[in-house]
Amino acid sequence: MTILSLTSNAYPVSFYEVRQANPNVSFPASPTDEDLAPFGYVNVTPTPQPSYDQRIERIKEAAPALDADGIYRQQWTICDATPEEIAAYDEANKPAPDWARFKRIALNSDTLNGIIAAAYESAPVAAGALASALLRAESGDVSDFADAWKKITRAVDVPAEVIVGFVGVAQACQLPPDFVTALSPD
Repeated sequence: MTILSLTSNAYPVSFYEVRQANPNVSFPASPTDEDLAPFGYVNVTPTPQPSYDQRIERIKEAAPALDADGIYRQQWTICDATPEEIAAYDEANKPAPDWARFKRIALNSDTLNGIIAAAYESAPVAAGALASALLRAESGDVSDFADAWKKITRAVDVPAEVIVGFVGVAQACQLPPDFVTALSPD
């Protein structure tokens, strides 16, 4: 129950505060407007919050408004979130890395399959280790993948635009920054 003080415009006022301000009055457990009016208070009818984009907007309760039926109703204001609030929201709501999608794309890439096939001739250990290294990268250890991929890209001379393409796929799949960095060997 939220209450508005008609004398001071204080809002919200708790029922406890109304009782404290009027210690000699015996109010019912759920006072009506008629019970509160002699003491300068009125109940505020709750209203649902309007929909809003939680990433870029904030909602605040505004002062209640008197409607055409003579009922005070809860009001809401939507305002723009600050850049700091948006950054905090983004940090707290990062999408999960989609390793399965990345691996599907990699498996179906004729370019990558050609690179790995060529790497089996000039860097067979690195080429053979790439699949298991990718699994370890998925678990958080990128070091083996970075080493194997670096050896492969040096042995096969992978064109820069192919590297850029794989980096773009990794970023689109929300893969961790250290993995994305490992895709661009020095």
